[in-house]
Amino acid sequence: MFHSGDWPLAVCDYRSTDDAEDGPPNLLFRVPALPDPEAPEAPDADAESAASLFFYNPAHRWWYFPGMDAGEALLIKLHDTDHSVAWRAPHTSFRDTSAAGARPRESVELRTVAYFR
Repeated sequence: MFHSGDWPLAVCDYRSTDDAEDGPPNLLFRVPALPDPEAPEAPDADAESAASLFFYNPAHRWWYFPGMDAGEALLIKLHDTDHSVAWRAPHTSFRDTSAAGARPRESVELRTVAYFR
């Protein structure tokens, strides 16, 4: 996937987030068909948290890597059941006017799951 070079990826330092106040869940509903708009159903009690929604917070500390080349990669932890460690990493892109005319950013998303006992 190509992204304009002046829209680099930024990752939020988890230590600057607040588990109690930041990141309300963005729910995932698995349904066999789209609901009837004329007869909306009650929310599904079995909905899964698919991600977290983060809003502007001046306490957040952001990092980005403007000089990355094709031989480098950035790994982002999206979720961990152990909340005593960095268990999620808010991330986004942002407009960087100092990078006008930069080579477009390429990104490949690959999600994996690891279970530890």
